[in-house]
Amino acid sequence: MRKQIKITVIFFLLVLFSTPATSQTQGSLAWNSDIGVEGFSWSTPIVINNSLYMQDQEGGIGCYNATTGTRTWYVKIADEYPVTSPVYNNEKLYMFAGDTVYRINPLDGIIEKQFSVEGKYPGPGAPAVTDTTMFFTTSDTVYAIDTVGFTQKWSKTIRAKDLIVTGNILLVMSDKLYALNTSDGSEIWNLAAPAGDDGFDQAGLSGTNLAVYTYSGYYSSTLYLYQLSSANDTAPALIWSNVMTENYQAHSPPTIASGTVLSTSREGVLKAYSVTDSTSLWEREIRESGYAPAMPIAVDGKVYVQDEIMGSSSRKNSPLEVVVPVLVCLDITTGALDWNSSASDNMGISWGQPAAANNIIYVATDHAKGLFAYHAGTLNNSWYMFKHNPSLTGSDNDWEPSVSDSDCPAERLLGRNAPELNILRHYRDKVLAKSNLGKDMIGYYYKNSDAVNKIIDENPTIKITAQTLLAGILPFITLVSQ
Repeated sequence: MRKQIKITVIFFLLVLFSTPATSQTQGSLAWNSDIGVEGFSWSTPIVINNSLYMQDQEGGIGCYNATTGTRTWYVKIADEYPVTSPVYNNEKLYMFAGDTVYRINPLDGIIEKQFSVEGKYPGPGAPAVTDTTMFFTTSDTVYAIDTVGFTQKWSKTIRAKDLIVTGNILLVMSDKLYALNTSDGSEIWNLAAPAGDDGFDQAGLSGTNLAVYTYSGYYSSTLYLYQLSSANDTAPALIWSNVMTENYQAHSPPTIASGTVLSTSREGVLKAYSVTDSTSLWEREIRESGYAPAMPIAVDGKVYVQDEIMGSSSRKNSPLEVVVPVLVCLDITTGALDWNSSASDNMGISWGQPAAANNIIYVATDHAKGLFAYHAGTLNNSWYMFKHNPSLTGSDNDWEPSVSDSDCPAERLLGRNAPELNILRHYRDKVLAKSNLGKDMIGYYYKNSDAVNKIIDENPTIKITAQTLLAGILPFITLVSQ
């Protein structure tokens, strides 16, 4: 017991955690790193605790330290060129490559299970995953796979564009909007596409508000807002619609946050609507028309999306100014610019969504050294992966990943979003990291955080004592950090 207390006390003296300090300038570059081998990816990063997972177009997936950008492992899964994004649920990664879906151990990248659909290729987006079932779509079929044994539960011949799980309902966007029972695939209801539209495409869900695109041919989309019934046993009611000009949304899902629907299309314009009506709150041109759209996320009333500004680029063999991609932070209510990253960072084009966690915004771009991390100030919430969560709702709901013993001990004691964490992060980066002894302490923490977590979890008395000690040393840490 005395040794356990000693280890716990040492932990508080180290005050090291797996997330960065928040005193950095917003929009400043924290780090950037290579993606895969050649640097190409259409995927959205996954950030869980202090690990970032990135799928590339070469059929591989890598794990990075989310604080430093150092790659800890990389595994070549298949000789294919996936354009989907992986998801995370219950301490497992789920990834599509070629005609096979994989369950991967996030600790080492080892393939645990795989399921082949024999020559069929995945639809756009990502698989939707619950605690018991993974749902994914190919060119003509929706599949439900048991997440433990990786055996097929059921399949249904539907050419789906997108999937969302809500309770025991699987929403399938296709020629119609289908609601299927997650347990057996039986149809509960369907909604025909509105007159003039060919079918439903990418969607986002917040509560009972379903924002969904329709498509007509290839070059026209309309954004609809439907209200699902409370029991979800009947087709939804239409609230409003808005034509997205003559430009297809091209697999960019709507994002719903703070009572606002965010949408982009090949028109190159980010538009914000109230969920209550189709009135445009604001819009901003963010990408040249005709390209696949940039995908926004929203956290804490802020919108993060890739934009373009005039600047010079070391990747261009020209002395003239060129259009350079940057990350921007916008107010979700007004669209006003809060900050943007520097054009000198030389970002490539991003084809996925950013991710937000650890007070950092992570962006994957399509060129060498294409994984970027930017300081965002204090983030009280996160956007962990494509469409935020494994249910693929695309909304700022309260989903949090399940992480057993790998999370930060201080977060375990104080709470993931406790403001006191920023004091300790500042001390770690501004005091401890300035000396060799402090750097050794940081290394000790990363090596032994799981052991400290185990002690805390198994000894309630030590946990209470540790919380008291931590509260007691905070004034001292604040003083010496000034």
